[in-house]
Amino acid sequence: MAFAVLLPLCGCGNNDVYDEMPQKIQMFVSQYWPNSEMASFTVTATGSVARIEHGPTLTFDTEGEWTAVDGNGAILPPTFLFDRLPQPLYEHLEATENTAAVYAATRRPPIYTVRLSTRTLTYDSSTASLTGD
Repeated sequence: MAFAVLLPLCGCGNNDVYDEMPQKIQMFVSQYWPNSEMASFTVTATGSVARIEHGPTLTFDTEGEWTAVDGNGAILPPTFLFDRLPQPLYEHLEATENTAAVYAATRRPPIYTVRLSTRTLTYDSSTASLTGD
């Protein structure tokens, strides 16, 4: 029943690709990139990679947790940043008016990295330190 609810949320034009993805990844895609078409989904030795048509490439670990999101030239949704980045990193992006300027993010706990158009910021949640170019 839950799957039947998720499918319309995605609005995926390529349902075969969408159907291949684990439910946890389907929910992730539907939440941050609704009404997107899936271009591909590949399972790797370390997890999986989902590519949204004319959109980001999403990388997940074997547990279905995101490890990298590359907008492929487009900015990442601010809701994704708010929900998925550590609060101090998100607050820094907000304070510097960069929530609409993040093109990629990686997560390798405790390290989170975001790529802006002109610099990269790294946040270490174990030490609460923020560094950047």
